[in-house]
Amino acid sequence: MAIRVPTFEEIGQRLTMLAEERNYKPYDVWQHCPELSRATVYNAMHGEPMSVETLLCISRAIEVSMKEIFDFDDHGMHLTNEEEYFIEIIRKLDDQKFQRLIGYLHSLDETKE
Repeated sequence: MAIRVPTFEEIGQRLTMLAEERNYKPYDVWQHCPELSRATVYNAMHGEPMSVETLLCISRAIEVSMKEIFDFDDHGMHLTNEEEYFIEIIRKLDDQKFQRLIGYLHSLDETKE
């Protein structure tokens, strides 16, 4: 069974929908993500390519889990138990540990040489 990876456009639509359900506008999200520019938040929520850090910040700002963002049941995309577990651990980290994890993930990313 092949796993379909959503496009940035689909992720942006999903972020916008989840934010609107919680009465958040892009400006409100930006207020909760001081490390991101307003343009970065706006662009991500409108389907432009985004970093993992941007996605995580927006998910925290609108108070949704990664599972909720990537829950495309009608499109055949599902997280594994390991992915769900990993996301739950990430959401429990304090900011310092979260930043350390991001640094570690960057060090593993061979495309950023």
